[in-house]
Parts: sequence; structure tokens; C-alpha cells
Amino acid sequence: MIDKKRIISMMLALLVLLGCLSGCGKDPELSVVEVSQPGNANATGRYVEQSITLPDSDYAMDMVMLSTGHLRVALMKADGNVLICTAGTQSNTWDTFPLPGTITESGSIGSVALSPDGSVFCSTLQKMEDDTYQPHFWFLDSSGKSREIPVTYADVDPQMGFFVPTCDFTADGRLLAQFYSKEVREVNLETGELGSNLNELEPSLLTFCCAGEDAYMLGWSRGSICQDGVTDALSGVLGEQVVASLQATEGSDPKITFWENSDGYLFFTTHDGLYSYVPGGSVTEELVSGARTSLGDPTFCPKALTGAEDGSFYVLGNQNGESALRYYVYDQNAPTTPDTELRIYSLYEDEDLRQMISQFQVSHPEVAVDLEVGVTGENGVTMEDAIRMLNTEILAGSGPDLIRLDGFHQRAFWQISAAYCVRQVPCWSR
Repeated sequence: MIDKKRIISMMLALLVLLGCLSGCGKDPELSVVEVSQPGNANATGRYVEQSITLPDSDYAMDMVMLSTGHLRVALMKADGNVLICTAGTQSNTWDTFPLPGTITESGSIGSVALSPDGSVFCSTLQKMEDDTYQPHFWFLDSSGKSREIPVTYADVDPQMGFFVPTCDFTADGRLLAQFYSKEVREVNLETGELGSNLNELEPSLLTFCCAGEDAYMLGWSRGSICQDGVTDALSGVLGEQVVASLQATEGSDPKITFWENSDGYLFFTTHDGLYSYVPGGSVTEELVSGARTSLGDPTFCPKALTGAEDGSFYVLGNQNGESALRYYVYDQNAPTTPDTELRIYSLYEDEDLRQMISQFQVSHPEVAVDLEVGVTGENGVTMEDAIRMLNTEILAGSGPDLIRLDGFHQRAFWQISAAYCVRQVPCWSR
């Protein structure tokens, strides 16, 4: 058992350090994170997180598990070119190749999609002399040979060209592409012909993702699924979790990605973690807790999710201006729960604080850090109510281990200080 006073001192030191670094884009090096799940102190077995080193790049675009069993990612570099990277036989090694010059010379790269069969699709946008834009669609077969796909879109805006923010392959090799923020259409890879609009329910589409042969579309406040050409709203427990995550991350990129394995089981990420779901079922199962891993870090935004035959998972994302790859593998010998629990109290929600906690968890997986927010705006609790309840808890000996004083008014500050003197609860303020 770890000395709790030592843990609190370490946590305070990290909070002060990260508070100084906040806003500077500093991303401390990550090693191994152990993912906690509910259980008793003697239980073993949980997923552990590892960081996989990627080739130097600024933005993660897509990821797929090839039919050969090798992982492949598409990464954009600072110069705007894209690297197609396939995992090598040695750990943290990659076989890479850039997109051909015929593609990069046709304009700036907009979106990239990787197919399990090894082929690649990408869109580019060329600025013309009259300040209009000419779009291009490109297809690379598994041997790397490229050809342009002639695509005609009826509602094209010549001042923007084809704005295609997202494209993705289904498991059976069909390509779907998002046009502007309103349509998702299947693209015929031979003729360039576009299918009918699959996005019938989301008036303002944020993004979409293919899982198996289905397409999952995310709007500002809900999600929908297209199966066999029919689009319906996501409902039940899956729909509830999608809506909750969209609301929790409103104003930023959604943290939702989907992947379906060969047995038809659905896996997805939210800001709360990584989950499994049996289509048509009434429950989802948490596999990885966001509160204990990078998935809960506000600066980490998942871009793609995939899995391997051994039951492990890969999450590709972007963090602090760089691409990042997280790997989750089940360790049957790892203790189910961390050795020590540390409670932190903040009067208001704060993304910087959540980032600090997430990074502390990365370095200290043996500690479960739980954040309590006094005023959430959801339960009618006022600042005065929260302070009164906090003081009562501290004086009763059941208060948090650490208190962040930012946001407390002067009188509340002295009340907390008095309680601190009685119960010796560490407090800090930036």
C-alpha cells in the first residue's frame, strides 16, 4: 500500500507544474497506463493502456486493420503531405510511403480513407486562377498505382469546391463520403457516380464513421445509423450514450468512434471511455475507463478505432497538435482496482484540471483519482449550497483529499481554510 501523504504531495507537485505549462502545448511523455475497472481488492484482470510511437506528424487522419493483420495509419505532416504507415514486425517500427506526386500536386489534401484490402482513397482541392476551387478524387490500389475518379456533385459551390471533410470504407469495400455538412453518399470507385444521400436525419452533420457495413452519423445533438440503405435515429442505451457524449463535448470535436468486429459486436468510444455493445441489446459494457486513461483527457480527440484478433484495441487520435496512438490489451494478472483512491474537489468544471488528472493517472496507474465538481449546473446546486456541503463533509472527516480553491469567494475561502486547519485537507490555487 502506498503512503497516501506521499501520493498527495506528488499530485500537488504535478498540478503546480502542469498549471504552469497549461496553454503552452506541452505534452508530457506517456508510458504505460493501467485501466481500472470496478471489482474487489483481490480481483485481477483489466485492460492496460500503452502509447505507441508514430512517425513524426501533425495530424492523424485514419486507421485500419489490414486483411493481412497489420495495422495501417494515415498521418498528415506539417508540409501538408500524407504518410501511409504500416506497422512493422518490430515494436514501434513503421513502413511508410508518401502519397504520389500526381496526387499532392493536384491540390491540398482534404480527407483520406484506408481500406482493409490495402487500397487508399483521398480528396484534394485545387485553387484555380479565378479564385474558384477544383476538387479531385483519387484512388490508390493495393500496389500503390493511382488513378483519378471523375466525380460530379450537383450542389457544388465553386467558391469552395467539393468540401469533403470525412470519408470512410465499409467492411465490404464500399466508399462513403461526406459532402459539406449535410450529405453522406456512396462513391462508385470506377465511374465516380454518387449514390443517394444517406443522411436523412441530421440537419447539420458533424462527422460520420463506418463500422462493419453500417454508417454512423453524428449531428450536434443526436446520432443516426444507416443499415442496408435505411437511416434511423440511434435509440436505446447506445443512442443515450452518444447523445450524452455529444452534449458533454459540445463546441469541440466529438470523441465518438465506432468499430465492428467480424462477429458483429460493436465497439465505440466516448469521452467516458471504450465500450462494447451487442446490437439490439439493452446494455453496454465498459472495457476501458476514460477517467483512468488518455480517453478522458480533454486534449485527446479520438479519430479512429479498430481491434485485433486477440481482443486488443487501437485508438488513433490527435493531442496537443500531434498525432497519438493508444493501445489497449487485456492483462489477466493486473489488479482490477488501483491500490489507492485520491479524491479531488473543484467548485466548478475545469478542462485544464481534468487534463492534469489524466496525465497524473498516466504516470501513476496505481492511484485512482476521482474528481468531484460542486456546481455542475445540472442539479440546481448553487455555489453557497456546494460550499456548505463541502464544509460539512470536511468537518465530519469525510471530505476530499485535495481541494482546488479557484472560484471560491473570500468568505468561502476563509471557511474552507478553517476547515483545512481542523482536518488538514490540502488546498491549492493557481
